[in-house]
Order: sequence, then C-alpha cells, then structure tokens
Amino acid sequence: MKKMIMLLALLPLLYCSRMPEIRYFTINYEFEKTSDKKYDVLFIKNFKTEPIYISDKLVYRVSDYEIKFDHYRRWVLAPAEMLSVQTLNDLRKSGLFDWVTDVLPRQKDFLRLEGKVLQFEETQQNGQRYANVKVLFSLHDNDTDNLRWNKELGAKVLIDSPDSEGIVKATSQAVKLTMDQLVDELINLE
Repeated sequence: MKKMIMLLALLPLLYCSRMPEIRYFTINYEFEKTSDKKYDVLFIKNFKTEPIYISDKLVYRVSDYEIKFDHYRRWVLAPAEMLSVQTLNDLRKSGLFDWVTDVLPRQKDFLRLEGKVLQFEETQQNGQRYANVKVLFSLHDNDTDNLRWNKELGAKVLIDSPDSEGIVKATSQAVKLTMDQLVDELINLE
C-alpha cells in the first residue's frame, strides 16, 4: 500500500516533467565562388571521417583531453555525409566542371574527389569558442588511380553568440571558407 501511495504522489511529477527537445541543424550559406570550366567530369566519393564524428551529435571539446557530445543538438546528417553533399552542391555551382556527380560514372576517364573529415567541432581557446572544420581532400585520375592533388583544408571561425544558432552559423562559415579554399586549389591545379 505504501508503494502505491508513493507512486501516486510521484505521478504528477512524472507527468509534468518532459525530456528536453532534440533539435536538428544543418549548415547553410550562399556559395558564390565561380570559375570558368576547367574539367569534364568529377565523381565525388562519399567522404570518410575520424571515428568521433560518425554520430550526428554536435561535438565540442572542453579541453585538449576531453570531448563531449551534445545529445539534444544534432546535425541533420553525420558530418561526413553532410560535407559530401555540400561539396557536391558547391562544385556543381562553381562552373569548374561539365558534370559533378556522386554516382560512379560509366565512362572510364574522370576525376575522383575523396574527402576525410578530420575536424568538425566546437573548441575553446583563451576563453573564446570556435567552430573548427578540417577536411583532407584528395583528387585522383580515376582511370589510372594516380593522385593528382592531396591537401588538408579548413577554417576556424569565432562563435559570436552563446546559443545554438551561433554555433551553427560559425560552423557554416567555416565550411564555406573550406569550400572556397577547395575551389581555389582546383582552379590553380596544374
């Protein structure tokens, strides 16, 4: 009987308390970097990632040794997938290629872009918070599998407001700067 009374006493508390809402975010920016056509076909292979970025949870470092995952703020896609899609969209808009695809082309002669997400997180440094994005890109001639270019590109952007929107806005800017660097590298590639 005592258990029943205690359960009835706790019932209003259980009923009124709710789990925090899970919020989903995506990167968003205007891509404006364009160029004259330089190449025919580019195949973008699905990006890989460091193990800590496999999840869709926002990642933040509180020190050089401690990494935390935000269970209630998440990306709409895991970072590697989100950056693969963003790279595809941005390079289509760039004008560098006749055709940019994430489906393996039937012809043999095309360029293949691969990426590995090395960093996609919020960090703290000297009392400031930053959005950090770093990707290792490599470009191959698909028919010979020769490596034409390989480079780490990325950006670190100050988070200027303490809310979720500030983190996502800074991360979006870091991705944009990384994509701008990628287009510049491809333009200047010999």
